[in-house]
Amino acid sequence: VLIGVIVLSITNVIFPKMAKLNAGHDEAGFSKVIEVSIRSVIFLLVPLTVGTMVLSGEAVNLIYGGGEFDAFSLEITKNALLWLSIGMLGYGIQAVLTRAFFAAQKGKAPLFAGVAAIGINIVCCIAFVPLLGLGGLALASSVASIVNAAFLWVPVQRKYGALWNKKQCLAYGKIFISALVMGCVIFFLHRWILLGETALTIVKLGAFLGETLICVAVYMCFARILGLNEAKLVFDTVQRKLK
Repeated sequence: VLIGVIVLSITNVIFPKMAKLNAGHDEAGFSKVIEVSIRSVIFLLVPLTVGTMVLSGEAVNLIYGGGEFDAFSLEITKNALLWLSIGMLGYGIQAVLTRAFFAAQKGKAPLFAGVAAIGINIVCCIAFVPLLGLGGLALASSVASIVNAAFLWVPVQRKYGALWNKKQCLAYGKIFISALVMGCVIFFLHRWILLGETALTIVKLGAFLGETLICVAVYMCFARILGLNEAKLVFDTVQRKLK
């Protein structure tokens, strides 16, 4: 749900703008919107992916633990969420690039990419489900979303060069470094404040929310230190709100 909110918030804003730029034959402006949108999606979804992978077990225990879910049900749900998180970035990228193709009135590429992704999903399900069970379905879905994004990425890069240039690669590197630092911090913090199964739900909720806030703070601060424009925008917005 959170991924959908993030991605749809971006795509709903950029689609009419890209359609207008395409109608005005403003290729440079169109390319700029794609560049900024993809970087924004990566900036938001990479830390979300890392955070989900590290805290997937705690999140599942908090939401489903203590009810009808037994230990086996909790375990397969954790595994499914872990494997599904791998495809978050692919889903976000393909959603943005699909809107870009539709705005440019070129619907064939998303169609072919979707068909290829379905085929990959079927093959991966056959390969992974016997090995990972329910987790195999989640992993197959993640691989399909990554393949879908890759099929759309290549033609956009060839036409506009907006996805893989020196500026973008530098930003991507800073984002991944910031997310890696965040992941390491929250991993060791999670092990330090590990709670037992008998802990009260309110205590578990408080610990989870605290870890989540620390995740966000570490990522944003490190991204700001590295000079990412998106982090600067967040800090500037917060400062304006606090005045």
